[in-house]
Amino acid sequence: MEYLAQITSLHELHFAREEITDVGITRLSTLTNLQTLALRECAQVTGDALSHLVPQLFNLQSLDLFQSYEFDDQQLTKCLDFLGSLTFLDLRGTVVSEEGIQQLAKLQNLQKLCLATQHELRVEQHLCGVSHLTQLTSLAINNCQLGSFDLMAALMHLKLLRELDISNSDQALLRQHSDLGSAAVEPVNPHAIEAMAEIQSLTSIDVSRRSVKEEHLAVLAERLPQLRTLFVVGCPVLYEQLQELHRRFPELVIHRKPVHDPPLSCSSSDLGA
Repeated sequence: MEYLAQITSLHELHFAREEITDVGITRLSTLTNLQTLALRECAQVTGDALSHLVPQLFNLQSLDLFQSYEFDDQQLTKCLDFLGSLTFLDLRGTVVSEEGIQQLAKLQNLQKLCLATQHELRVEQHLCGVSHLTQLTSLAINNCQLGSFDLMAALMHLKLLRELDISNSDQALLRQHSDLGSAAVEPVNPHAIEAMAEIQSLTSIDVSRRSVKEEHLAVLAERLPQLRTLFVVGCPVLYEQLQELHRRFPELVIHRKPVHDPPLSCSSSDLGA
């Protein structure tokens, strides 16, 4: 880390599952030219250390704190005034709540946001907070329940939204099997599908590891004139049904298999054709 801290011309820095300590992370404060910082699953880095580092990296445009378990609302507040250039933010696996999400309105340049609900009863508050971020073009809210029409309709305020990722993670799917039994997985409310079909700006939707049916996908394809990409990894839809859907909507690309090294986006599914 001491060596990295001397390369002050760095624009991008990515860490994943590294044994970085708070002492090491504070040395990065010299990298004021950084535009992209990813600290994914770096469990030894505390939220306090992040809240001291991030305000010193005032040129950041992309900040990935995936599974920074101790990063909370208070620490986010300390950072926001210094993140005016931020366009991408991943807060999945942090303990930022709906109160912190409300504060994201300060980030007027934010275009891509990734969240994952920590408590099923807070999904509505998450969506309510996000609905005020009208500049968003890409949104992930993973592991949330697909409930009523009104719940998903909160996203209709996002007139610029192009990409919507409401997939389940593998871990969330395992929890559902454990809680509900191996034969029971949370069903998708068709009213939630109807609400998604009202977000006319959408070009890409990720429903991976959801119990969506072929008729749900058909509703989205029929009602969303700009929809070009569907991610359905791990969904209980037969290959023949997907073929028929593609025959009806030949411009629609349907991804049903995982791939590695996807382009930077909010998608948590790591998908391919």
